[in-house]
Amino acid sequence: MKNVGSSRLCVIIFAYGIVKCLSGKTFSAIWRNKLSV
Repeated sequence: MKNVGSSRLCVIIFAYGIVKCLSGKTFSAIWRNKLSV
């Protein structure tokens, strides 16, 4: 039971990191477009 919970937590942290990275990239891209315009 403990193993399942810890693995689920790892998946959540991993997914959160991917989302944060993707949102950060898109945010910087939008910021660059605003600066260029």
